[in-house]
Amino acid sequence: MARWVIGDIQGCFSAFETLLKAIEFSPQGDQLYLCGDLINRGDNDLATLDWLYAHKNVVFPVLGNHDLHFLACYFLGKPAGSKDTFGRLLNSEHIASYCNWLLEQPLMRVIDDRFVLSHAGIPHVWTVNEALELANEVSYALKNPHKRRSFFSSMYGNQPSTWSGQLKGTARLRCITNYFTRMRYIRANGELEFKCSDLVGPEDKGFLPWFSWPRKDEHQLLFGHWAALEGNCSTVDIEALDGGCVWGGRLIAFRIEDGRRISVSNPSYASS
Repeated sequence: MARWVIGDIQGCFSAFETLLKAIEFSPQGDQLYLCGDLINRGDNDLATLDWLYAHKNVVFPVLGNHDLHFLACYFLGKPAGSKDTFGRLLNSEHIASYCNWLLEQPLMRVIDDRFVLSHAGIPHVWTVNEALELANEVSYALKNPHKRRSFFSSMYGNQPSTWSGQLKGTARLRCITNYFTRMRYIRANGELEFKCSDLVGPEDKGFLPWFSWPRKDEHQLLFGHWAALEGNCSTVDIEALDGGCVWGGRLIAFRIEDGRRISVSNPSYASS
């Protein structure tokens, strides 16, 4: 059995199919872990979610910001935005099943008590155990039909930008969600910076890439989200897996058993 972790697919189904062939994925014996942002902006969101749901017994995602945005549109009855590509998916006859399956997916996973998978990373101000407890708070809100609508209605926004254990209610859940799904640059005290996605960094040099700060644990962290990194991170025990496939980069797979990386280009992007 091989266990592969794949970076942000974002609905790039052509690239996803190509990568599955490259890693010789077998649903009978292998498993897929996904870094979030399963859909949105790619060539075929519907085919992507069709495949993932059909193979849900061997597919283990975490949720990214695009996945949560898609769920918010569905549960709040909002149309897809002008930059969203999941309009056809929202009209699928299987949409309710797909969304209910996504609601069951967490913001982070711990594999073999060594590897930690999340969409944007884990901030240095949390231990892995603390992060898991906080991720579970968001999962509880997603799974609870009495809390879900309130969560999605208040999910968007940049405040509060600094974690505090004293936060409560929707502000607490929004802050937790932003760390797991939108984090790139962060201060020593844990304050998030939301505007900068390039590698030059913010003008305020007090903000550093989240993985630059010393951690409190020794887990190996696997993350996506930051396309500008192109899957490159020199920090020990940090694996960046978003190769910017949706922007013409590569879709990356990382094998848990031995750390092997395989990547493919996006054939749909090349032909566009």
